[in-house]
Amino acid sequence: MQEAFETKPALLNYLCSLVILSSLLALLLLAADASWATVGDIAIYWPGVGGMLTPKEQEECANYIYTHVDLVQSATKTLFCGFGQDTVKSFKTWLDAHLRDGQADLVIIIDICPKLLYGGEVDRSMAEQWMESGNMLIWTGSEPFGSYIDTEGICYIEGICPSEGAGQMGASWVLDVSSAGLCRGVGRQEATTAVRDWDDPDGDYDIGSFVEYEAQHALRYDQLLIDALSSNWHQAPFWRPEEIFAEDSEQYQSDCLVLVNEKGGRYGQFYCLAGFNQARMRVISEVINHWLSLPCRTLVVPSRQYPTIQSAINAAQSRDTVVVMPGTYREQLVLKRGVKLVSDFRGGGNNLVPGPGQADKLYGVESKKVLARASRTIIDGTGFPGGVEARPMIDFPPGATVATLVDGFTITHMPRVDHTLPGHAHTVQMRGASGTVINCIICENGSSGLGCHALMKGEESSSRDHRQIDFRYSNIKYDSHPIVINNVVCRNEGNNLGNNHYAYAIFYNNECFESLSVDGHDAPGIGNQHGAHALIVGNLVYQSAWVGIGARQGEEQGRYPVNRPTHPTVRKNRVYDSGQNYTCQDDKECGAGIGADDTGGFDPKLGRLVYHLIEDNYVSGSANAGIGCRSTNPTTGYVRIVGNEVTQSGRLGWGAGIGIRGATHVAAISRNVTYGNRGPGIGLREGAACELISNNESFENEAAGIGLREGAKVVEISHNDLHDNRAAGCGHEGSQEGGRVWVRLEYGNRIRQNRGAGLGIVCSDVVEIRDNLIEHNDQPGITLMGGSTVGLIVANTLDYNGASCKASLSAHEGSSATIKDTLISHSGAVGISAFGPETSLLLEGCTITDSGQCSYGPNLTAQAGAKVQLVGCSLERTIGSPNIMVSGSATTLSLVECTVRDSAKPGLVASSDAKINIRNTTFDRNGTDGTRGLMIDGCEIVLERVTVCNSPHHALAATNCTGRIEGCEFYRNGLVGGGQITIIGSRLSLIRNLLHDPGGYHNQIALLSGSDCKVYHNTIVGKADGKAGALNQGPGDGLYVDGTSRAEVRNNIFSCLPRGIGQGVVKNDRQEIAAKAFVLASSNCFHQMSDFSDKGIVGQKIILADPQLTKTYSLGPNSPCLDAAELIRGVNDAFRGAGPDIGAKEN
Repeated sequence: MQEAFETKPALLNYLCSLVILSSLLALLLLAADASWATVGDIAIYWPGVGGMLTPKEQEECANYIYTHVDLVQSATKTLFCGFGQDTVKSFKTWLDAHLRDGQADLVIIIDICPKLLYGGEVDRSMAEQWMESGNMLIWTGSEPFGSYIDTEGICYIEGICPSEGAGQMGASWVLDVSSAGLCRGVGRQEATTAVRDWDDPDGDYDIGSFVEYEAQHALRYDQLLIDALSSNWHQAPFWRPEEIFAEDSEQYQSDCLVLVNEKGGRYGQFYCLAGFNQARMRVISEVINHWLSLPCRTLVVPSRQYPTIQSAINAAQSRDTVVVMPGTYREQLVLKRGVKLVSDFRGGGNNLVPGPGQADKLYGVESKKVLARASRTIIDGTGFPGGVEARPMIDFPPGATVATLVDGFTITHMPRVDHTLPGHAHTVQMRGASGTVINCIICENGSSGLGCHALMKGEESSSRDHRQIDFRYSNIKYDSHPIVINNVVCRNEGNNLGNNHYAYAIFYNNECFESLSVDGHDAPGIGNQHGAHALIVGNLVYQSAWVGIGARQGEEQGRYPVNRPTHPTVRKNRVYDSGQNYTCQDDKECGAGIGADDTGGFDPKLGRLVYHLIEDNYVSGSANAGIGCRSTNPTTGYVRIVGNEVTQSGRLGWGAGIGIRGATHVAAISRNVTYGNRGPGIGLREGAACELISNNESFENEAAGIGLREGAKVVEISHNDLHDNRAAGCGHEGSQEGGRVWVRLEYGNRIRQNRGAGLGIVCSDVVEIRDNLIEHNDQPGITLMGGSTVGLIVANTLDYNGASCKASLSAHEGSSATIKDTLISHSGAVGISAFGPETSLLLEGCTITDSGQCSYGPNLTAQAGAKVQLVGCSLERTIGSPNIMVSGSATTLSLVECTVRDSAKPGLVASSDAKINIRNTTFDRNGTDGTRGLMIDGCEIVLERVTVCNSPHHALAATNCTGRIEGCEFYRNGLVGGGQITIIGSRLSLIRNLLHDPGGYHNQIALLSGSDCKVYHNTIVGKADGKAGALNQGPGDGLYVDGTSRAEVRNNIFSCLPRGIGQGVVKNDRQEIAAKAFVLASSNCFHQMSDFSDKGIVGQKIILADPQLTKTYSLGPNSPCLDAAELIRGVNDAFRGAGPDIGAKEN
């Protein structure tokens, strides 16, 4: 520390009574300590321009403080009012004279400060220099440093006029804090012990005018500590609360407090809001008179007057400092309220020396350096009684506030306590105390390193029976709100740091390692239980016997148990190798890096849910889960996990990076990085629930990136990057026994390069999977099994999945899903596979392309009773496979308004009693290796308004099928051989189909091998130039019926063909005709047949005339086919003219 100011004359007079020279020297040097002698001169400024206060209220407050503040002899008080140049000049003169005058002078700003003091500077404003020079500034009224006034009377206030006001950054810049909104806390300001006990006979000062209120600009003092970890602000003065008169204890924020930094400067703020003017001016006056102006003595140990530390403490009064010279002191101490216990910093005492930690050697992170004065000033408990008679090494008295301080000691060798005894002593103990412990080494003790508890009414007696205590929060006599900063705490039996029974400690920047378990008792590095809600920030914790940083509700105690949930905030800590106790090898409950056991829940005091917050921590090498949360009680287990990095969990077994189980309710798991863990990166099971899993990166884990099991429930999984995991990227694995997994939405995730499925869903229910990129996974991009249901899979991209010859999307075992607007491409094998009875898929607007990258792989397969429907989909390109394959009894395929094209094999292969229903769909350029466009065998088929074109061989081959083909169009098929439609052994109806521009020399329609078909209202046209070709050179028969088949042929047009209807025969072994095709033909039109003797013109009511077809193959206005067809009930009833028209199209 640098020297801030010289000692006051009054204090020097007192020092002259000291006999020992070392004490005098120590006192002179300790003037730079954070204890003030007395207040020096005071300046009170109010602008006379309204902010939160009216000018009249400003003046009333200034005059009251001026009148009622009592100063020491020779100190002065000065009032400054207004914004004009004369006032500013006078104020500047006063500030310059007092800035470094060797006194602790005080400036009080009422409502708005002059630009001279603070004018929006990011750094080095006069206000900042004032406090860094060992002086004090108090602000009341408007938001601190949120506004200022210039010499023209212009107020710079954020959001009012003009916009240049510093606003939410003002206090942050002056106090060297990086985050905005430092003084924007809103919450109930309740009196602390510093106010509540003002009239206690043992109390220290009278702040009796405090009135509770709802703050608008409370200072978030937790943010001071959190921001101090930022490297950008590392060189800034470190501020900590010196006294908190009132606070919102749930939010670590106060509008009635004094901060102090290591340079001796102070900042106070009181009642920064409108109204409460009487309380404002009285409280500020009382704080100055009854707290700030108390005489501050320094008592030196050892000295003739104070041979022991305890003797000096006994003689000290509030705001006195006991200075302890280097040495070993075998004492157990009981502190007094407001007394500071510090080690001597002379002789390089504030130099940093290596501490006992080994983190630099073990983990490559810097172990904490300790102050030389802490390592050489030792409080040793050797020889004191242990067991049930054990006493704390340092015992803070009930009601002690943060002004009661221990700074710079080694505290060691407390005898072992009886760990089975409720309420046993801790090494440093705060029962109902809110003291400050900084810069200490607390190691190798037989109890917890430090323990804090609220003190309940009835606990004061040494003969207390914990079984009869009322532990409800309404029975608290003294809160416990300690500040524990910059300590090394190690090798203690039990917790290194413990926070119990409603305590809300601040544990900041401590190094805790090697907590020791005795007789199997839990021994976390930092522990919280029984309604505690600590702020645990920036600590280094490693090699804890059990959990590194643990929190639990704890077992019920007393006549009435604890009735508020445990809910600490755990932020920016580094935790290594938790679970060192040997029992952790067999106990899955122990050894988490950060643990939450029945934490969070409804808080009856606040009337709302509170959460255990786990944020921005680094966790490595835990015996089991890196961050582990569980709950057995559905009313507890409320956790939020954000911004953590977790790696190498499961050192002694299976361990998730972040593991959630039981009745836990997680609000969010977001912005975490989990990698290299032996379990999933993020895992939920046993009914655990989470609102949001978002923006996490999970990779190189032995199990899934995100794994949900056994009844887990998640509302949203979004924007995660899940890659290179040895199992699924995101796996949902429910069971009938353990419960189905439920997810509301999976959105915007990138799931890639996992050795399992991209998204594996087993025995689970998902409402929606949207806008995910799933690529390069060894197994399917999405797998549905075990009767899983997905309401909607929409707008996803699945690319290069199934690298180990698997599908991109597979649905098995009765699973179902609706899939929309999704791209599925470059699958290792099948694009989409549906298998098994009760399996059901509906695809709308999807594109499936380039399947079969490493093996036989259609774009779509449906088998063994699956039901698949495609609407508006495009299936394009396969490598050596059909585009669509369907097989199996009760398997159903429906295509509506789809495009199926560019496959080397057939566009569709269907067999084995499948049901095929295709409408308004185009098959184009399929079977390019010489196979057919569609191959259907043994199926029930319905083809309506289907277009099949550009197939090198047959457009359609239907074998042993039933059903109908209606309103379809076939053209440019058979380019290398084969006709357009070949029907074998089938019973089909061919109605209103259009066949034109054949590409080969075979029959346009061939009925073979016992087929029995109805051929109604088709238009069959040969060469496009209108000329009939010669047999074996032209397009072949319009309709060919072999000798074993039957056909009923009515109302068709045959044009530009060698022969209209060809009738085949069957000969016996003597080459005699044994059978002839049976063709019943009537009302057909034949035009431009070839000049052979058999033109294939057969039947009754024949029309031999030009049908006058248009370019679209409709009938011209003078066509002889108009109204000329015979009526066929159920086929052509809905005609427009005098009768039905012949051919495929009704005019």
